[in-house]
Amino acid sequence: MAVQYTEEQKKVIRERGKNLLVSAAAGSGKTAVLVERIISLITEKQPDGGKPVDIDRILVLTFTRAAAAQMRDKISVAVSKRLAEEPDNAHLERQETLIHNAQITTIDSFCTFLLRNNFSAIGLDPGFRQADEMEAELLRQDSMDAFLEEQYAAKDPAFHRCVEYFCPDKNDDALGKLITRLYRMAMSHPFPEEWLAEHGEDYAVKDTEDLFAKLWFTGLMESIADSIRDMLKQYDGMLEICSLTGDRNGPASYLPTLTAEREALEALLPGTDETAETAYRKLSGLNDLAFERLKAPGKKDDVDPALQDQVKGQRDALKKQIRTIADRYFGTPLETTVRRMQEAGGTLRELGKLTEGFIEAYAAAKKEKNLIDFDDLEHFALQILGTRGEDGQVSPTATALAYREHFAEVMCDEYQDSNEVQELLLELVSGGKTDAA
Repeated sequence: MAVQYTEEQKKVIRERGKNLLVSAAAGSGKTAVLVERIISLITEKQPDGGKPVDIDRILVLTFTRAAAAQMRDKISVAVSKRLAEEPDNAHLERQETLIHNAQITTIDSFCTFLLRNNFSAIGLDPGFRQADEMEAELLRQDSMDAFLEEQYAAKDPAFHRCVEYFCPDKNDDALGKLITRLYRMAMSHPFPEEWLAEHGEDYAVKDTEDLFAKLWFTGLMESIADSIRDMLKQYDGMLEICSLTGDRNGPASYLPTLTAEREALEALLPGTDETAETAYRKLSGLNDLAFERLKAPGKKDDVDPALQDQVKGQRDALKKQIRTIADRYFGTPLETTVRRMQEAGGTLRELGKLTEGFIEAYAAAKKEKNLIDFDDLEHFALQILGTRGEDGQVSPTATALAYREHFAEVMCDEYQDSNEVQELLLELVSGGKTDAA
């Protein structure tokens, strides 16, 4: 029995000539739609009358090898089925051959393909070997140990202040772990050193006005507002359960209290055009939210105990979440926060510099062994595909332009899991011919 697609899914499958971003809930069939789109591209004439596309001119990126293999199998089955119906179709015969070498793969495998075929463009030794995660982790740890030993030997006062600040128990393991964590975050950005330098100034504030002007502070307020919107949806779900009647009665006696709590929570949401300061003032009202005792249902209400427990459990979890956010972000006076940031500003900058130093030390250790790790795959691929001008803008290299010419379409499954490096890679290789799900 053939799969019946919805009108929205059919539109995704048939749409041509533009970038597409498919957003839908988990298990709703995004990957299946992506596969069907590929099949339609390689087996059917295009809406503009053009010929079907060869499968090796479509770049399909997934996030697991299993997903790539499954996608390749489904496409192979579909092509074989069409070929059985049209045994004289030379184009379909060609697809059956090309499928084995088609770029239906993970992002790291595609980056490896780029490096193997373009290593000379970035001066990479062709005998490089990719370290597995265990080997890379051991080398990172060895590099960290050696790096920290060098810092101690240098006796830089800034370094020792950093140790005292982050390692109050005199155990520098905490500093090493913090540098490693910051390193991992930095490497998910196209230009790690710049990212570190930029965020090294996050605590550079003179007063609360400076704090409100920080982009990260604005982002924090937006993130908290998004959390509240999610909580409001959860309240809607609880109210719906409380209103149930029939075979299973919800705890209707909870409705007044939950409705009042929801209204109070919604009143704290800042508008989309409000300043960071206004957003902070509104959101700080989380400190003042009161949670009254829920009115117990009467015996005559015949409430389903499971529904009652479900609502109580969900409400307790929301109360805990609200109090955690209130304590963490609004529990300290802003003036105190600013003073603490000023005291820690120099230490934060030093931490960023130490992370930059570790990046160099780890890179040197890998180069000595002619090893690359997963982060190198992405960043070296970025060097192959892009060149950065004095204005900071990244332009495609001749290699990237050649791939753009070759690939008729670029598709990415599970796009929401991409980091900024991967997004830039997609942009450089696609030139605006991207489908993402």
